[in-house]
Amino acid sequence: MTTQLSTVFCIMAAAIIHLPEVHSKPNPEKKYDAWQELNTRFNERYYLTHRSHVVDVKLGGRARCVSVLKTTPVFGEHSINARITIKANRPTDVATNKDVKMTAYTPKGSGTEYKIKTMDQHTRELLYNQELTYTDHRSCRVLVYTADGDTHCQLWVNQRAASSVSRGCTTEYRKYCSAMHPVFQPECLNN
Repeated sequence: MTTQLSTVFCIMAAAIIHLPEVHSKPNPEKKYDAWQELNTRFNERYYLTHRSHVVDVKLGGRARCVSVLKTTPVFGEHSINARITIKANRPTDVATNKDVKMTAYTPKGSGTEYKIKTMDQHTRELLYNQELTYTDHRSCRVLVYTADGDTHCQLWVNQRAASSVSRGCTTEYRKYCSAMHPVFQPECLNN
């Protein structure tokens, strides 16, 4: 019996050694469709709830109420015009609006458009070149970008879910950034 068991184990070990090493190769990352997000989900206001850095000079420094809403689609392009609304420290502060053009694209030229380029419409400055690393297709999205050699993350949640970010969304965020600074205040919804 011991000999038979040893033979079976030797055959199994040999079979495993000869199998292709599929299990050791990384799976290609899922690419989320940024154009679908821009086209279908930006009709509702999304709030920046968390980011990986305390100060973001492109979005009002330490601003506590930051939101984005599509204003119009851009005909013939995978782009939308949107308005980012920024209130500095309190929900009652006067809002600063930044009109932007958000374009979905893929660096490869074809395939899933998983990146979003955000340009200031007035200055033509590139504000962000981000990857849509996660969306639950309902209430949240995680955007990741590199600046000065560092990875930065933003977690955006729609107005219906902004006060209570789901665990799934925060888990996806933490896959890319460990620092998670809260930005959103529930009072932002009322102003």
